[in-house]
Amino acid sequence: MKHSKVSVLKKDAPRGRRLSFRGFARVAALLTLGATPVMLASMLLSGDPRPWMVLAVLCFVTIAVIWTVTIAIGCFVMVPVGIWRLNKRLWPGIAGKVDPQGPLYDRWMDGPEPFVP
Repeated sequence: MKHSKVSVLKKDAPRGRRLSFRGFARVAALLTLGATPVMLASMLLSGDPRPWMVLAVLCFVTIAVIWTVTIAIGCFVMVPVGIWRLNKRLWPGIAGKVDPQGPLYDRWMDGPEPFVP
């Protein structure tokens, strides 16, 4: 194809979302929004008012489990990611030294040749 290019090789290629704790909270919120209507519908369709208390407790326990598991997984993932990001920020990397008259030595760019007695 004449005009097609691989987007991975482009500098302006879209990158994936950065991993953050907000993403884990979003997943928990979506799971809660998905589970709550199902549990409320089961409460309404049961017809008998006696199991409502059990179903209400089950609803709250399910939501608590969703949030607890999501926060635990988020912490287990985000703690190493946070340490890695802090490490990259504090120690950004040291550029290698250019060996005088080595393969990357350039007299014009690297200054005068070293003095050898």
